[in-house]
Amino acid sequence: MSSTTYDYIIAGGGLSGCVLASRLAQALPSHKILLLETGPDSRNNDAIASPGNAWMITPDYYHNYETLPQKHLEGRRVALKTGRALGGGSAVNYGGWTRGDRSGYDEWADVVGDERWGYEALLPYFKRAETYPLPGLEAQHGYDGPIKPSRGDRGYLLKEDVREAMLSTGVEVNEDANGGDIRGVARLVESWNRRRRTFAAGDYDLSKGEVLTGRTVARVVLEGGVARGVVLGDGKRLEARTEVIISCGALRTPQVLMLSGIGPRSQLEKFGIEVIVDSPQVGENLHDHGMVSFWYKLRHPEQGLAIGSEKFIPFEAPPMDGSHITVSVIGIHATSRGSVSLASTDPDELPLIDPAYLATEHDRAVIRTGAKIVAQMMESPAGQRISVGETPPGPFAPLTSKTSAREIDERARACMATTYHLAGSVAMGQVVDAECRVKGVKGLRVVDASIMPVSIGAHLQGSLYGIAERAAQMIIDAAENA
Repeated sequence: MSSTTYDYIIAGGGLSGCVLASRLAQALPSHKILLLETGPDSRNNDAIASPGNAWMITPDYYHNYETLPQKHLEGRRVALKTGRALGGGSAVNYGGWTRGDRSGYDEWADVVGDERWGYEALLPYFKRAETYPLPGLEAQHGYDGPIKPSRGDRGYLLKEDVREAMLSTGVEVNEDANGGDIRGVARLVESWNRRRRTFAAGDYDLSKGEVLTGRTVARVVLEGGVARGVVLGDGKRLEARTEVIISCGALRTPQVLMLSGIGPRSQLEKFGIEVIVDSPQVGENLHDHGMVSFWYKLRHPEQGLAIGSEKFIPFEAPPMDGSHITVSVIGIHATSRGSVSLASTDPDELPLIDPAYLATEHDRAVIRTGAKIVAQMMESPAGQRISVGETPPGPFAPLTSKTSAREIDERARACMATTYHLAGSVAMGQVVDAECRVKGVKGLRVVDASIMPVSIGAHLQGSLYGIAERAAQMIIDAAENA
């Protein structure tokens, strides 16, 4: 039977929570570590493990959210999903493995005034997490970490034509886009290895601590300004002798903090929650990588060039007709900032989410520029070999190099979607300090995407492994020096 008292309680068994639980239990064997996850255990689910079965992942492995009506997207609500399982997003995502550009981390370090969050200082922790698939890159990559990504070497028939079309726009080849410089045409690296997912819950050792799934954390217990434990959704209290660490993600972490009495006074008083710490920035600074896609009709679909054709079998997939490919523009350094706020005091009720997509001229200009590059690419000789042109949705004209900025803006407002890269809602420097400690209380930290004060241009899992490794070492160092 499980105990009710631990040294460290980690609320949230997503990517960051799994990294923390594994590293703390390994480094601090005399300490009792508890990892709590609201969703199911993902480690023995073949739909999670296999790319061919990924479309069979059942709804209970996701949180299904919807944004508030988006002012700059014609009042549309955008559907969002996040992982609701041990391993979090790393258990259900598409598997892109990109670390991001050094400039984003260096900006982070400047914003918080601490060089430990700059790229060079984080590099040992990025390396610690990975066994990189390309040899000879020891200066930038690790070769003995738990996560074993692979390089995208599938035999796609369109690969060389797509590469040639991209190069025709003036960009150059980048042999290692995970080496701190993301610019250029590069092979995609993925968190799949030998047709199996490599992910936080499956590849980090969780055997040395206690893991409880199906447990929702309702709030943190704060007594005398110190985190003493957590209360679960069923009312059960669990005690923490040393620290509570919240790792519930960019949408749930601010909700847990506010339900615990840490947040904007106006929000807390609105719902009759006792104000422990008036922290106005809890739930603010939310950002995402918005995406606009363009669909190009293949010139020779009979050759089996895209998913849906019987001849195109990189892995099994739900039915499609194989006649189109998708080219997307993603704003990976978004400057639009939104918020997460409470809908009620019920921890099971979804919070109110407003990413404020396309709220800044910068973000709109990025999509315009990207769309123009897509048109240039697909109108090149290589692009013309691939496609007869774009098939736009609804009333829109096909994208071409002559498409106006106004038309691209209209398309973006109607079609922008999420890439599920939500972050920033408990920003370092505002809500937490450079050691991930929540300001105004003791014994409470946050470690997940919510602490990112700036937009990192990456699939966030590649960033988060290094960030969680960095935070785990901070916690270990504090324990050993106590």
